Amino acid sequence: MKRKILMVTALLSVTVGACTRSNQIEYWEKPGVTQAQWQADKYECERDTRSSFPSFGGGEVGAYRAQQFYQRCLFAKGYSPHIQGGGERGWK
Repeated sequence: MKRKILMVTALLSVTVGACTRSNQIEYWEKPGVTQAQWQADKYECERDTRSSFPSFGGGEVGAYRAQQFYQRCLFAKGYSPHIQGGGERGWK
């Protein structure tokens, strides 16, 4: 039983790691945004992510959920991600 849990955990770690590497965001863009507005929006999303972090859980899954929360926050503010290699945005 312990071995099965370890195998599932390892598989999940590899899967989550592969997903995050294949859809890495190089930068965020929003037409007409000033540097000051970008800094303010980024700060708000980082602050909201930090304050919500305990609800994401721990480990790699928690980190992945926090990353998704942060990305959705910026998306809600009108930013579009530029994905490394021109892949899909990966919003699910």
